[in-house]
Amino acid sequence: MKIATRLLALVAVLAPVVFSTTAVAQTDLTVREIIRVPQSNLDQLQALGIDATGDDVDNLITFEQDGNEVAFTAVVLTNPFNSGLASWNGDANVPGRVHVFVRDTTANSEGYEGMNLQLVDGSASILDMEVGVVYDIIGTVSEFNNVIQVAPSVFEEVGDYDDLDLPDAIIEPIVITTDDLNRVVGQDGDGNDLYQTNWTNFNDFNNQYVRFESAVVEASVADDTGRPNWQFSSAGSDVVVNGDDISLRFRNDRSGGDGYPNPPYATRPVEDPFVPPATGAVIEVQGFAALRAFDFDNDISTDAMSVAPFEDDDLQALESPPIFGAITGPDDVPGNAPVTISVEVTQGSSPIASVVLSYEATPGGAGAVTLTDNGSGVYSGDIPAQADGAFVTYSIEATDSEGASSESPSSSYRVLFDGIDSIEDVQLTASGGPGSSPFAGITTDNINIEAVVMSDVATSGLLTIQDDEGLAAWTGVFVEVTTDIALLELAPGDRVTVSSATIAENFGVTRLDDATIARTSSGAPYAYKVVTTNVLQDDDVAEAHEGMGLQFNGVTITDVNADGDDAEQGFGEWQFSSDGTEPNEVRADDVSDAVPQDFNIMNFTVGQNIGGIRGLWWFSFGNYKLAPESPDDIGFPVANEDGTQAGRFALDRAYPNPFAGAATIAYELGEAGPVSLRVYDALGREVATLVDAELAAGRYEATLDARGLAAGVYVYRLTSGSETLTGRVTLVK
Repeated sequence: MKIATRLLALVAVLAPVVFSTTAVAQTDLTVREIIRVPQSNLDQLQALGIDATGDDVDNLITFEQDGNEVAFTAVVLTNPFNSGLASWNGDANVPGRVHVFVRDTTANSEGYEGMNLQLVDGSASILDMEVGVVYDIIGTVSEFNNVIQVAPSVFEEVGDYDDLDLPDAIIEPIVITTDDLNRVVGQDGDGNDLYQTNWTNFNDFNNQYVRFESAVVEASVADDTGRPNWQFSSAGSDVVVNGDDISLRFRNDRSGGDGYPNPPYATRPVEDPFVPPATGAVIEVQGFAALRAFDFDNDISTDAMSVAPFEDDDLQALESPPIFGAITGPDDVPGNAPVTISVEVTQGSSPIASVVLSYEATPGGAGAVTLTDNGSGVYSGDIPAQADGAFVTYSIEATDSEGASSESPSSSYRVLFDGIDSIEDVQLTASGGPGSSPFAGITTDNINIEAVVMSDVATSGLLTIQDDEGLAAWTGVFVEVTTDIALLELAPGDRVTVSSATIAENFGVTRLDDATIARTSSGAPYAYKVVTTNVLQDDDVAEAHEGMGLQFNGVTITDVNADGDDAEQGFGEWQFSSDGTEPNEVRADDVSDAVPQDFNIMNFTVGQNIGGIRGLWWFSFGNYKLAPESPDDIGFPVANEDGTQAGRFALDRAYPNPFAGAATIAYELGEAGPVSLRVYDALGREVATLVDAELAAGRYEATLDARGLAAGVYVYRLTSGSETLTGRVTLVK
């Protein structure tokens, strides 16, 4: 009887799945069928090469089973308690999502290519899964940023893989090279290689458990309290792959504070951060391939595959030059004095022979300083005093007794004899283009900035200040809204002084954190700086306007959902262009408290013309973008050069708002034509038509009667010809 039970279990593993635990219909498929992208689509991307755009990838990486419920049988390959990609959910006391990689058990007979996928569970129920255990799984297929995943609704344990007579190979990686995952498609303006996914192999290696032998680390950036970055290539290859940090073992920002307690989660303790192997190290690495590479080295053309190791043993250094730990620069604004630089250096394969810092000052000269060991592996030395206003860029090279060396990433600071007295001092980078503030990480009271509040904090929850009425570049900055700052109830036009702050880089945005701000007077804010979207395609120009209020007149919506299907809200971001073309489009973001995440799909269509859009210029998740503070910042009338308003088309805020019985909505038409004013509930269903008629130019009012409507938020939309304006009103009962 025991033998019969085992045979039945094995049949359950290898045969098509039929579950009796759910009454919901599902399709019994292999993982290969679930994650497959049409080969013709991949062929198109492969042929496009460096000319492929992000939209091309979004449009062609499609999964036929997206949104469907499927059933399959798979073995678990990763420890759920190592999953650390999502933020901690304090209310539920679990991670926001748990990522577990599995492999279809039919790979044993049908081959391993295309047989892995990610289970992604927002309820954390799959924390009960164990590595090496086979499960019958039912779940819903979904696409997230071109990554296919399954949210399991049912999973039932079948047994350990070895008890089911499955070979060890079912839980082991397959050996490949970096050329199998990615490919070089061209060079940038400086002759550096640009790469993207090797689309020909995408179906075989998407989510696959892979291993690279005798690879070489091409770039390495340590971050003892953050997310270290590293990149490697197979021996003799020009193609690189980024290391990814889905696992808690390969990131350092989950330790301490709230969430991710260890045990049971495998967070890194503060005293044992993950330090990636040094540039030049020979490594063996295994992990899970996914289309989610962070472009830390600015060498990804479109999208590229990365590899996420999960266990400490998944990354082994076979040979290594010295390894850099934390580099400590100035702890305040440098003045007319030498600056001490310290760095932690750990021996690789051989003892350390020398550690030398090289620097270049602009204006000024260049030089080198030999750093000395304090006896604990921390090497220090002084960069000589430099001229007032000079940017100093430096890097460190450590060499071992065998001549192997590694070089740290470049760092920079700025010398200011009188401290920080303008926003430009905070924002201007050593390169004059994209990059961190030269004072990033410094907490200082050697600061005295006088500026004007540009944002409506009470509406958007965002605070920006500017200090040049002429709207020159580098004169705006975001400020963290602390409790003390919120109590000031700052309004647009308030004059303020900043007397202390921590200069921080928040997901690529320079920001003043924990700032001490005082209001000195009130007045009018500066004007928005009027620009066109094409000028912001230059990253140098885009970086220089971070934190400033920008306005775009006469734009066209080019993409309703910047990150996927236009029928879905995605992350709530949309794209627009001054000339209507995609190459000149920029993103807009719903980061404001007053702009709901579904605003994009509720209000826009591709090709729609809008009188104007304005907001705060910022950066997040790899993109510069505009953050309108409220719906009133979208579709406003634009003035002609003589000050009159061209074809005035305006929609006022509903009054009163919130309302209980009825609300009045006023609007203005610049010319005669067909007009509609419709009201929609939070699900996008039309609940009232207030106007649907041919009207002459002029000003009108309409009444929204609350009888028959449930309490909640409603969107009202005014349309005339190709123009559309929207507003929101809240009904209370």
